[in-house]
Amino acid sequence: MASILNSENACTDGWTQWIEDGIAKGYINYHDYNEFQNITCVGAGGFGKVYRATWESSDIVVALKSLKNNSFMKEIVNEIKLLHKVNFHKNIIQFFGITKKNWNIKLRFAIQIADAVSCMHRKDIIHRDLHSNNILVHQNMIKLADFGLSRRLVEVSSTQRNIFGLLPYIDPQYFEEQTNNNDKNYHYKANKKSDVYSVGVLLWEISSGQKPFESYDAPYKQPRLILEILNGKRETPVSNTPIDYINIYTRYKIDIYEETISIIENNTLINNDNDIDNNNSLSPSINHSLQAKYNKLIEEYDEIDLNDNESIINELLSLYEDAYVKKGIYIDDYIQLVRQHIKLKNKNENELFNYLLNNKNKQKYSILLADFYLFEIGTEKDKIKAFKLYQEAVKNGDITSVSHLAYCYLHGKGTEKNEIKVLELYKAAAEKDEINSINDLGCCYLHGIGTEKNEIKALELFKEASEKGNGGSISNLGYCYLHGIGTEKNEIQTFKLYKEAAEKGNISSINALGYCYLKGIGTGEDEIKAFKLFKEAAEKDHIDAIYNLGCCYKYGKGTNENEIKAFELFKKAAERGHLGSLDSLIKCYQYGIGTEKDVIKADELYKKHENELIKEAIYWFFF
Repeated sequence: MASILNSENACTDGWTQWIEDGIAKGYINYHDYNEFQNITCVGAGGFGKVYRATWESSDIVVALKSLKNNSFMKEIVNEIKLLHKVNFHKNIIQFFGITKKNWNIKLRFAIQIADAVSCMHRKDIIHRDLHSNNILVHQNMIKLADFGLSRRLVEVSSTQRNIFGLLPYIDPQYFEEQTNNNDKNYHYKANKKSDVYSVGVLLWEISSGQKPFESYDAPYKQPRLILEILNGKRETPVSNTPIDYINIYTRYKIDIYEETISIIENNTLINNDNDIDNNNSLSPSINHSLQAKYNKLIEEYDEIDLNDNESIINELLSLYEDAYVKKGIYIDDYIQLVRQHIKLKNKNENELFNYLLNNKNKQKYSILLADFYLFEIGTEKDKIKAFKLYQEAVKNGDITSVSHLAYCYLHGKGTEKNEIKVLELYKAAAEKDEINSINDLGCCYLHGIGTEKNEIKALELFKEASEKGNGGSISNLGYCYLHGIGTEKNEIQTFKLYKEAAEKGNISSINALGYCYLKGIGTGEDEIKAFKLFKEAAEKDHIDAIYNLGCCYKYGKGTNENEIKAFELFKKAAERGHLGSLDSLIKCYQYGIGTEKDVIKADELYKKHENELIKEAIYWFFF
């Protein structure tokens, strides 16, 4: 009997893996359960239940089929395969994809985390570093990681460690002044209750889908967070969280460790629709000595506050290394990421520019300072200063700055246009195996920059760089297969390459992948998927994606028609020089699409940009 059960489980796991592989490879779409609203049960059978729901992103009414258990997985897989064969027919129900009930997953994760911690505690081991970065998930199975700080209880010392950045997960007693029977101060030692507190925070994080106290991420805000946590501040429950679940994760505040773990392990988390009472009471005060202690901590943090600019600059350097050098995103996309990061950190561009200027002798800052000059970040545009800084960086052996210097020669930024110089720079850097330059050299051969066009040579270079993991080259290779450049057209290969580059974070490929779904290039048409991808890339300020998203709203592709949003998006992209958006914006004013009709405004815009519109013969990515 045991062998039969094992065989059945193996089969079930195999069908589950088939679905997970399909999602990973893009053959099956995965949709977040939160996308569905007004869910009502309309039927039930041996396999499970059927629900009627409204798909929030597109207002489409859909049927949700649930499984009673995994033993029906084979039947579901078979149904998916059959529907896929006839999905094109308008009189046969369409299969949109897979979703999972959020709370089923959340409760399972909560139980698994509690079970893992309970196992450690039974062996008298405390973790001491429980936070979401140390929780791994594989096939819906929680894996507790990073035992570097773990100790058996008898080994725990009072040594302090660097805890900033993980404050929300740390037992508040860690920060309190502790005294023993002789009234001598000592530092709090972590114990089992410390882990339980961290588990409570993790349970809140699971329920909300958010990091705890995200608004306190900046280092200078963290001393205040310590004080507020000591004063009773906790994250409030999010709406629709089951009351029983809330009761459990709020128990970590008091000394009922065994009961808390027992409740979670026994799975008494009942999913109900009771309203949540968010009455978080704060204690009236903290004692004077504690206030004095943390005043000192805040003083120590003043220095960190003063060095906050350096921290942000270093983050921008990491962004440069990760996004531009490793992922090979285009320079315009990289600059938009820089602006977004500065805005996200609530920093002043001018303040950061002045910091770079005051530290311009540091070689690692020169490229960033040049970028600020060239793209008007915190200062007036100064192409000549930017060019000289790029030139100096290349002379000093910074091979990654070659592409910036070549950009200046290509577009005449701070110097005269010189396509031959562009080719020479890329060749020299490519010979030193600089991955972006290999890709850029391919672009030179593709477009005939400084040399005759050679599509086969371009394809070879894109392949070489893509094999080294360059996201830009993978995207360019997809473009070659799409248009038959240096090779035969192959739409399946195009889709595969755009998907690979998009997964590496290449923003242009996210947009291009959306186009594949929209037009059915190498995959089935899926307007909803296309809309989501355009939206994702547009949120990263990709200018083509902003235009494409506007078209989706204008024509109701993957979403409801919304002419006002379409107008706003066309206007945003047009102001940055996107000609397709400019043409659409003119039509919006001409016909009153998403705005008041203004023929005079439309005429003014057309006359102002007439030469550009005609010269470009307007190539647009979308329609």
